[in-house]
Amino acid sequence: MKKLLLVFTALFLMSGFAAAQDDFTEHLYGKGQASWAVASESDFENGWATLFGVGYDFNDYIALEIESGFVTFDVENVVLNRGTGKIETVPLLFNIVAGYPWEQYKPYATIGIGYAFNDFNSNTTGLKADPKNSILGKFGVGIDYYYADNVAIFFEGSYLLNAGDTTFKLDGNSKDYSNLSTWLIGGGIKLRF
Repeated sequence: MKKLLLVFTALFLMSGFAAAQDDFTEHLYGKGQASWAVASESDFENGWATLFGVGYDFNDYIALEIESGFVTFDVENVVLNRGTGKIETVPLLFNIVAGYPWEQYKPYATIGIGYAFNDFNSNTTGLKADPKNSILGKFGVGIDYYYADNVAIFFEGSYLLNAGDTTFKLDGNSKDYSNLSTWLIGGGIKLRF
């Protein structure tokens, strides 16, 4: 919970600074996204993600974003064909977005770096895991569709490269996993201020 509070505080301060700068806000936008999360590990089930962020367009082609949210996916039968729970990640990312506006559309590519706060909640008595927090990378492509001057819907596919690892322990047995990375496929809305 402290991690989410930290992220919300950072985003609030950034938007507060932007509101104080009239020319700055002409290029400011906010976004919200819901995605299907496809786990890279075969023993992990697919999950979901909600992400939000604020960005600043330097021009029509380059923007910077700060992005955070919540990514979760289920784990099942991780030790001795038993053990269920949820891997949860709170990402904090700083992204560079390069796009090309064309009529009402803007295809783009994004790359980012940040930090992943990883956690595990068990549904099985005795199953323990302590995922390591880690460096996080983001690689993605998407397209914005502006149906109004300041409002766009977007679709995006991205890969969150999560360097965290974990060991699941149950009844004296253990199994290591070194890949907490996730594919995200989804979309959302962008609002320009």
